[in-house]
Amino acid sequence: MFENEIPVKWFTYIFAPRHFDVWLISGECFWYYTEDAGQGLGFSGDIGGGWRSTGLSTSGGSPPALVELPLGVQLTWLSTTEKKYYQARITLPRELMLAEFAKRFEADVYERSKKAEYTTINFALAPGGYISLRLGGTRITEIDPCRQIRRTKLGRF
Repeated sequence: MFENEIPVKWFTYIFAPRHFDVWLISGECFWYYTEDAGQGLGFSGDIGGGWRSTGLSTSGGSPPALVELPLGVQLTWLSTTEKKYYQARITLPRELMLAEFAKRFEADVYERSKKAEYTTINFALAPGGYISLRLGGTRITEIDPCRQIRRTKLGRF
């Protein structure tokens, strides 16, 4: 599956609306490389500061070097605002994402034009278990629009 694939390096960022506090559950949030999720890269964090300016660079979840893009991700989070747990297992649209990671585009940085690329994989979480998958850097591209993605409400606390 990963033969002849160009490796990429990225950082994992999570976003949520202001005052919608979310905690990613440690040990339950991970990128996976095998269908049974036997190999993975875990991460955790808490967010709630806004859609654009205050995304969270997760604790873990960002490879230290160029690697193959994983098959998917599992996210489990607690919405303290809604008092609910949610879980989603997302198969990544890898071909689309790899094509976007390969692109270079012009970006204005300190009033100078510069070649830029995507450097983050972002998840925007919203009330009701909605998730948006995005790629980010000096600009953001939505890969999978905000909708409910195979989520499972795990319960209330």
